[in-house]
Amino acid sequence: MLYELAEEAKREISKYSDNYEIYLENTELLQLDSQKTDLNFAKEEISLGIGVRVIKDGSVGFAFTSDMGEIAKTCENAFLNSKLNSKDENFSFAEPEKLPKINGTFDKKFQEIDLDELTSSLKAVLSCIEDNGCQTTSGGFSASEGEVLIVNSNGVEAYDKSTGFALGVSINAIKDGDLATAYDSVSSCLYDLDGIKLAENLCDLAKSSLNGDHIETSDK
Repeated sequence: MLYELAEEAKREISKYSDNYEIYLENTELLQLDSQKTDLNFAKEEISLGIGVRVIKDGSVGFAFTSDMGEIAKTCENAFLNSKLNSKDENFSFAEPEKLPKINGTFDKKFQEIDLDELTSSLKAVLSCIEDNGCQTTSGGFSASEGEVLIVNSNGVEAYDKSTGFALGVSINAIKDGDLATAYDSVSSCLYDLDGIKLAENLCDLAKSSLNGDHIETSDK
């Protein structure tokens, strides 16, 4: 899909300039948040956007949209914006070069994940915190998949697809009227987060912070 949209944008922007860059990004996001132990927010979102940058008579113009029916208008706006800007002789678009292949940034398991699985995983973390004698104040779990395509008039064509997963929790530990707080998070491009380990380590941290020594400052 991104390549087809890029071709449409190339046809439109070429009407105004033969010196351009097109950026396309498509992202799918799953997000779940909690307040204390209540799962109070869930979101499943897909976003698609395009940005067009053009150099015309030495001036740079830019425009973007999330409406794929407005690609022609966006290209025109990029051109019109260039006419409002001063010339920048030091600005140019990238030239083609061989890019290194980066492994371990995409996990196909994302396609098997839904909000129900995120809910089960987050509930397990919250239960572990409670079992360890602490209280959750807030938590969140998210999973995303994104693809990016960049093309320009110099022949550059770069595509990347990646995933991201993140889990974070904030907790309280209370004993004999003393309260300690702790927060931590884990993130990875792969679906390999150990939420239980995160919860256990976080509870240990909060408990070890109880009954700490008070330190007073003085001005000298």
